[in-house]
Amino acid sequence: MVALKIQTSSFPITIISAYSSPAQNVHTTFQEIQEIISSLPEEKIISGADLNGHNTLWGYRSNDNRGKDILDFILANNLNIINKPDALPTFQRNNSVGWPDLTLCSQSLIDSSINWEVLEEISLSDHRYIETTIASTVANQFYKRYKTRHGNHLRFLNILGKEIYHLERKIKAARNLGELNNSTIELQTLIINACNKSFKIKKQLLITKPNWWTEQLEIHKKKVRALRRRVQWAPEIERQARYKVFKKKKAKYKRHIKQARNMGWRKFCSAASHPYGKQYKAAFRKSVFPSQIPYLINGDPKGSLQEAAQNILDQIFLFSAIPTNYNLTTSTQPPDPPISPKKSRR
Repeated sequence: MVALKIQTSSFPITIISAYSSPAQNVHTTFQEIQEIISSLPEEKIISGADLNGHNTLWGYRSNDNRGKDILDFILANNLNIINKPDALPTFQRNNSVGWPDLTLCSQSLIDSSINWEVLEEISLSDHRYIETTIASTVANQFYKRYKTRHGNHLRFLNILGKEIYHLERKIKAARNLGELNNSTIELQTLIINACNKSFKIKKQLLITKPNWWTEQLEIHKKKVRALRRRVQWAPEIERQARYKVFKKKKAKYKRHIKQARNMGWRKFCSAASHPYGKQYKAAFRKSVFPSQIPYLINGDPKGSLQEAAQNILDQIFLFSAIPTNYNLTTSTQPPDPPISPKKSRR
């Protein structure tokens, strides 16, 4: 179960992705979806769910008990089925086809212009791609990120401290939700203004498209799609033979995609100019820091963190060739004379 929220120019939309295997109790998935819907009573929701239930409303020729339970859940939660009964199968394996993938939306989205389509594009799995388009402009918002590790924290606190006590009293005096929301917005604005005056802004690099996709792969993809259409349109006598040709070409297409991805990744890593640059960030993100990577003196990356720390200490604090035994060292100076009682009194 995965859920995320996107902000359009008009309203936010929560997107839910769910799966229930045929061997699993579908009511467990119902409960998980129900919890999200209940927590967002006025939210616009779209759900893409593979629930493995049969019903004529979404393409099957007959109904089963699981499909009836799914329909009852849809009606109980006031959801709308976007699937078209005459659409292409969303699932295909060998000669078997099915429509297990459902796209649902809340009643508040019915008035929106929604286009739903099962694509013929090769998906490299048993399920086809489903494209759902809502007639709403998505607003791309970029939020500032500040360099908070480079000082100016005292300046930030001084700017914030001038108004913080006033806001604290305002929050405590709030009597309703509207007053509390206004105080919260005022606090957020104050923090942002203090950050603008105190910290530098991080550069946000645009994410580029993968460069491993080639024109040859595009041509190969179109050929595989054409072979699949021939299998679907072929007479029953020729279908098995055509399917074998399609399956062989599809396996070759998958292999070429994997090779292109690996080659692109190898080329990307070979162009590294800094040990902790974009290649390192792409591989580890923020899960592994440079100090956590053990590296031994002989170039072997294997070893524990304790061995790596000991290696660093050995390089900084070198041992002398002849060890010194401080227990055998004697002084040539005569012992100090004893202190007399008169001197001690002084």
